[in-house]
Amino acid sequence: MTSRHTLILLLSTLAFHGCATETDSPATEVFERSLNVSTTILRPAVFVNTLSLVGTVKAGNDIRVSAEVSGVVTRVAVGKGQSFRKGDLILKIDDASLRQELEIAKAATETALENYERTRKLWESDRIGSEFAVISAANAWRSAQASQELLQIRMEKTTLTAAFDGMVEEVYAETGEMANPGAPLVRLIESGRLFIEAGVPARHAGSVSVGDAMDVSFQMAGDIRYRTRVSRVGTAIDPSVRTFRIEADLPANRSYKVDMIANIRIETERFQNAIVVNQEFIQRDENGYKVYLAKEVDGRKRAVPVRVELGPMANNQVVILRGLQAGDELITRGAVFAESNILLSILNDSEVPS
Repeated sequence: MTSRHTLILLLSTLAFHGCATETDSPATEVFERSLNVSTTILRPAVFVNTLSLVGTVKAGNDIRVSAEVSGVVTRVAVGKGQSFRKGDLILKIDDASLRQELEIAKAATETALENYERTRKLWESDRIGSEFAVISAANAWRSAQASQELLQIRMEKTTLTAAFDGMVEEVYAETGEMANPGAPLVRLIESGRLFIEAGVPARHAGSVSVGDAMDVSFQMAGDIRYRTRVSRVGTAIDPSVRTFRIEADLPANRSYKVDMIANIRIETERFQNAIVVNQEFIQRDENGYKVYLAKEVDGRKRAVPVRVELGPMANNQVVILRGLQAGDELITRGAVFAESNILLSILNDSEVPS
């Protein structure tokens, strides 16, 4: 074989091997892992934020009438559980000694007045006496008159009458007993307005306003429930317990009693078309809060992180103020394992491992 034929054969062999290398090697596939998750489509919802408290039933007037003057109780005109009307006699204290003092004071006032008028006339007509004597006589008359008026007031305080319609809750005094100033004699409760009173922690000072809806329930009275509204919000914080007082009127229903304890739930905020997300699907990092959405990327569902601004929270549900909108597909179960742009395999809840 000539050298020319040998060169042609060698080139043919190399060409054959080169073609085999380019056409016969198998293609390499790139494997991309995916994350099994479940998702939900976000819809507008009504969100109600509430504040739970414990309150007490109060009456418009619930007073313990005390003696303002000392003396023997001569009559107790009402009994425990008895109803009364405004102006009715409640209790009478002996006023015999005060009556005598009042008569003496009246006589002293009359004498002082006569002395003042005589002294004034003598000075004005005949210049007998002095201007100082006239002033002194006038002061003596006014002093006697003031003493008489004071005794008259004390006399009136021996007769205790009702300032409102109501019911006698307690009677502490008995006929013949000595009544001393400050000592309670009877407890009277008004039969008209009843209201619920509660203390709200100071940290909620900006959350409760007059007109807020309130649900009131009494477990001790057959689970009675009422719907009312806040009628008064206190303007001061009680420094001892760091709360402020609120009130709400109650219906005229005697199924509950004064001083009964009630459970209260106040509606502090209401959002009609809110985007609400369970807090377990919200993640926090050094930049704030985020959730993961399932979005189409190049024709395949992938996890996309979205920054969100949180609003009020109740029962583990959080209002999203910014970042999400209706129609977004939120990753729920499996969200804790999500990473940006990871491929998703969306399954039904029953298919997602716990």
